[in-house]
Amino acid sequence: GKSGSGKSTFIDNLIKYNNLIDDGIVFIESNHERYPISSNMVSIVPQFYDIFPGSIAQNIIGLETSLDKSNVDLDLFYKAITISKVDSFAKSFDECKSIYLGMSDSKKLSGGQLQRLSLARAIYEDRLIYIFDEVTSALDKSTSEDIVDNILMSMRDKILLFITHSEIIQKKCNFAYYIDGEKLREHTRHV
Repeated sequence: GKSGSGKSTFIDNLIKYNNLIDDGIVFIESNHERYPISSNMVSIVPQFYDIFPGSIAQNIIGLETSLDKSNVDLDLFYKAITISKVDSFAKSFDECKSIYLGMSDSKKLSGGQLQRLSLARAIYEDRLIYIFDEVTSALDKSTSEDIVDNILMSMRDKILLFITHSEIIQKKCNFAYYIDGEKLREHTRHV
């Protein structure tokens, strides 16, 4: 849909609505299986991301989690920074622990780097359903394509929903829908 047509609002309302009702009312279907949506199954990468004062590692694994390696799923951590390409500016867990954000003397990251950090946080949550709201809007075309390819290749066992204006992303998805006024319509593809 066009900018301002309600794509992000539709998803926000779907998630908020489902949190008020019992499981079994709202479903996502994938591979002929039905999954009730509940908040512990969904990870959202919002269009506008929050970065917390703390290290890159804390922004990925959570502020309340100890940074002791025994408390961190390092395989999942490295998967998250690889898929999101955070590893292009913070290559290891120790480096991610040492780079601080959100304080006067902290490292300044670009909008694209912050967007990748938000994506890494969502991947680290390891949920069944991922909703990516304009997940590559702050990235150049090449980095955007690399990250979307990483997501699609590495997360085949997940349900992925992209809210996007990018025709490149739309073409990589199994289904495409658009918002037309107050209706959700399937996008006709010309292959």
